Amino acid sequence: MSSFSEYGLQFLLVFFILVSTYALSLLFLWIMNLLGPLFTAFFQLLYWLLSTFFMLLYWLFCTFLIVLCLLFCTFLILSSNGSAAVPMLATHEWYFKEDDGSWVKFDIKGNTENTSAIERKFQSDPKTKFKFSAGNQSYVLNFITMTQTNTSTGKVREVRRLNQTVSLTGSSPSNAQISSGQKCSTMSLPANHAEYTKVLKLLKTTLPNCNPISIVKINNPYLETAFKNRKIQLQNQYPSVMYKEEYLFHGTEPANVKAILEDNLDWRLHGSCTGHKYGRGAYFSNSAKMSRDYGKAIFVCRVLVGLTARGEDSTLKPPKDGFNRLVDTTVDDVAKPTIFVKYETQEYYPEYYAVFSASG
Repeated sequence: MSSFSEYGLQFLLVFFILVSTYALSLLFLWIMNLLGPLFTAFFQLLYWLLSTFFMLLYWLFCTFLIVLCLLFCTFLILSSNGSAAVPMLATHEWYFKEDDGSWVKFDIKGNTENTSAIERKFQSDPKTKFKFSAGNQSYVLNFITMTQTNTSTGKVREVRRLNQTVSLTGSSPSNAQISSGQKCSTMSLPANHAEYTKVLKLLKTTLPNCNPISIVKINNPYLETAFKNRKIQLQNQYPSVMYKEEYLFHGTEPANVKAILEDNLDWRLHGSCTGHKYGRGAYFSNSAKMSRDYGKAIFVCRVLVGLTARGEDSTLKPPKDGFNRLVDTTVDDVAKPTIFVKYETQEYYPEYYAVFSASG
């Protein structure tokens, strides 16, 4: 509505100026017609030239006014038929820190009563403690130290209160904001979330009986920006090559999750148990079943794949192809690859990870 009022006032202002100019032109023409017979031949010529000039000016203004009206009407039509701005609501969400370093939302299992009660208590008295229960466990939440303590086991976990932008039309919330001093944030996805369903479908394509304990969305804008910039760079460098973003898997142990969340996969740190059969880089697979053999956590990564070549144990850097273009990925089989080796950290981005039990 404010945008409409702003454009409406601007239109009225221009309209007033044009009408005023039009009125002055008519007044001048009327005066010239009235005094014309009294002029000498020279002034008659001057009168004719000025009359013609003002008449042209008058028609130009009339044409401009018509065009302006048409543009304004078009704007009104597009404003009424186009997609309206989605109303947003600023709210807060509460998260606790898991042992693997991920942050889990309090109402992840659909129990929103604790979250609402915690938020109400915090707003009424941010220097107190709050007792609540989840399942058969009881906790004490300390707002001053931002910790949660299990009253039975004495286990203490960090807690965060993060701003969350939520669409009032019911669409999914944005990722949790990154706190000062942090490189990334995570959000454990509820089972009814569209992204949870998407990731589970990717996993079940090659691991049909999998039952992950949790699926976590990663928000690391630093790594994601580097990934997007690298794609643009490669595409500009080799316009004839189609660089595809493929969802590939990387299996690891939960102890490595935090480092990967913050600094991405580094084969020197997280690839020692896989060997280097197809090159000395970060290993990915399009088989979740294969990745599951390497640990109880599977990262689902967006990986840039453009030019490929078969890798060797001695490959430190991909070779160039027959057109002198740098190969970006080595594989186990060029015709039908299942293993992909990447050598530049900017060419893959860990977007999700799933955690499994020993038998899951």
